Amino acid sequence: MAARRSYGTGSLYERADRTGRVSWYGKWHADGRRVKRSIGPKRAEGSRDGFTRAQAEAELRRLMAEVQVVATVGHSLTVAAAGERYQRHLKRAGRKRSTIAAVESALRVQLVPFFTDKALDTVRHEDVADLVAVLEGKGLSPKSIHNYVGTLSALFNFARGPQRRWAAVNPCEGVELPGVPEHDEIRFLDEAEWEAVLRHVSPGAYQALDRAFYLTAIMAGLRHGEVIALRWRDVDWMAGRIRVRQNWVLGEFDTPKSRRATRSVPMSGPARGRARQAPQGPGRALRRRPGVRGPHHPAAA
Repeated sequence: MAARRSYGTGSLYERADRTGRVSWYGKWHADGRRVKRSIGPKRAEGSRDGFTRAQAEAELRRLMAEVQVVATVGHSLTVAAAGERYQRHLKRAGRKRSTIAAVESALRVQLVPFFTDKALDTVRHEDVADLVAVLEGKGLSPKSIHNYVGTLSALFNFARGPQRRWAAVNPCEGVELPGVPEHDEIRFLDEAEWEAVLRHVSPGAYQALDRAFYLTAIMAGLRHGEVIALRWRDVDWMAGRIRVRQNWVLGEFDTPKSRRATRSVPMSGPARGRARQAPQGPGRALRRRPGVRGPHHPAAA
């Protein structure tokens, strides 16, 4: 068995073409990029033509010393520039606006300020580890750090695509991240607590509707945007269930967060009673006071 070559000395291998002719090839890494070159035909036994292994090794060392690696677009693209292209890709792919907004925020707030003008293809594993240390030093939660590194990793996977090849590797792979604590127990409001919430609803023309809004959120376990996007036709009075079909995100109606988020949830007796007391009309939505966030935000018909 041949001895393992030391790191940085490249590697020599054989490859046969369609006619069966065997040639020597060499490959090595230069400036973070993998380089491959043809060395020449392999000398057949009893022949004087072609390269012996020793001659091929010498030629490989010569090529490694003389071949200049031409910088690709990845060497000139910064994390900021690649991030802009990645966001355009997400828009063309039809990704949710919330996803694109999260990527934009991660790049603007943490990633671009950290990497500044560093070329994309020169970011190394150690650089990402330093990023994690800086984020920890700022007091960010483990979940936030996971989100930032996850966005950076997705950017590098995009950059490594076959039509781009702006980066040779994903330096985020294998980086040690802080552990995210598990929260197995979910605490629910008891009756006295949710009654206290309802007692603090502001009086006025929308009081009954706001009470129904808060109680539905408490009893059905819906997200904030899901409750805002509810329409009267989403309430199945006969079955006592609420159909979650929309979500209110970044000031517009959108589909729910995921496929599993499109669902039907049971409506408790108290929630059903308060909802029936709320003002409504045929085909109307659960309308809120215009221009005010929270339970008074307008919902679509």
